[in-house]
Amino acid sequence: MKIHWFFKFLMISGVVFIVWLLFYYGLPKLLPVQSVKNTQVYGLIFGDQIWEGEIKVVGDIYSPTNSTVKILPGTRVRVAIKNDKSNFDLLPWHRKSGINTGESYRGVNKNEPFWDETQKIQINLSNLIILGVFSNPVTITSDSENPSPYDFNLIKIRKGNINQAIFSDYRRFEIGNDVVISNSIFRNTGECSLCLSFGSPKIINNVFEKSFRESVFVEKASPQINNNLFQNLNGEGIKIDAKRLSVPIITNNNFEMPRNTAIDFISGGQLQEGLIAKNVFDGNSLIKIACDAKVKIRDNVILGQISFSSGCDGSFVFGPNYWGTQDTTSIIKEKILNKHKTFSITIPTVLLSVPKEAGRK
Repeated sequence: MKIHWFFKFLMISGVVFIVWLLFYYGLPKLLPVQSVKNTQVYGLIFGDQIWEGEIKVVGDIYSPTNSTVKILPGTRVRVAIKNDKSNFDLLPWHRKSGINTGESYRGVNKNEPFWDETQKIQINLSNLIILGVFSNPVTITSDSENPSPYDFNLIKIRKGNINQAIFSDYRRFEIGNDVVISNSIFRNTGECSLCLSFGSPKIINNVFEKSFRESVFVEKASPQINNNLFQNLNGEGIKIDAKRLSVPIITNNNFEMPRNTAIDFISGGQLQEGLIAKNVFDGNSLIKIACDAKVKIRDNVILGQISFSSGCDGSFVFGPNYWGTQDTTSIIKEKILNKHKTFSITIPTVLLSVPKEAGRK
């Protein structure tokens, strides 16, 4: 009996999919857990590994299976800044080198270095568990004596739990849906200290400082961002490109960002309402809100200013916040920037004192 080509395609696709499942999920269970201590690492990771001591990353790392890398307390991971021994990124625009002297090009802004992927390193892991402790954190940095925010290109994880770690000297850190990052420090970063593209990751009780662009970039994800400190930044604290999907919960954070943007909603139109509550925004900081963003702003200490983008007809109603003054007319006049005739702003009530629950705990 002759089988139609479509059913042949379905059968072959089904076999390929089953083989892939066995490879992706089964292989790490078959392979023994590997101890990696005081050595160099690069290349493909198929099975589970435990890192400790002094680890030198000398080439791209990529995990094609559901393997887990566990990093023990006190481990120092240093990433080489050149001579990538195992480049897995063949995108031509990532292989460009030098400084971008023109307009923004595929995510690289003017005066920023290109990715230079023939020399620089990426770390791509399926699952990452970091088990640092307060007295003995895990550190992941470049091996340069004069580090820059572009010493290595990328850290990317699909799942993970990171506690008590110090990250620095990299361009981007992309995290997946099932990730919790807590009690860690992010500094000296290029594009985004943390890049959240989907799901509901949790970012809890961390410190962000000295990032050249945004510390946390949210694109379509709905993260919980709680109890963090943003300070000494060149770029924004949190940038949100909602694309109608992002519903972030931003609570109990401290933004010590004079003359800089603490939160920037660059797009809105979400189906559900996000929340900015119980945060402390120091004086001269700025909150930017897309005029079509759906977000509740309440119970914050807002000593800086707020601006709304143009192009919308409608209104925005603030919840109760502490503004440093009780005069709502003065607040709208002095603290709300870029007012538009077709967009009304209402402040029904104000808090008379700093809310006890505001800020980090």
